[in-house]
Amino acid sequence: MKSIAVYCSSSNDVDEAFKVEARKVGELLGKNKYKIVYGGGNMGLMGTISNSSIAAGGHVYGVITKHLIDFEKKNKSLNNLKIVTSMHERKIEMFNSSEIFLIFITPYTFAADIKPLQQGKNIQSSLGKVEESMAIICD
Repeated sequence: MKSIAVYCSSSNDVDEAFKVEARKVGELLGKNKYKIVYGGGNMGLMGTISNSSIAAGGHVYGVITKHLIDFEKKNKSLNNLKIVTSMHERKIEMFNSSEIFLIFITPYTFAADIKPLQQGKNIQSSLGKVEESMAIICD
């Protein structure tokens, strides 16, 4: 099963157009048996993409930090959830658990979320990752 890390907003204030696209992507990935690896929350695009994938029969693996469980509303319908202690550990787990990377760029996207992927050339090479396996969706 191919795995795809999805980096997206946990904010509920994201424009509806992003939610529509996230729902489509979640359904498409679920129907095509991709495993989604994401931040584990149930809010914003995180909740939209994970729940639509699960509804379409997909497998979703969430990685959430202990201090964000209440803030991002841990998604209780996940197939698999890992609770970690730091954002650094979360990013490493998501990176190591994925073959493909998808980023939804919204006004709530943080440069800190994208930078490790942009600079991942050395990390990707040492882990056998392919640089071309990243897609960015933006407005």
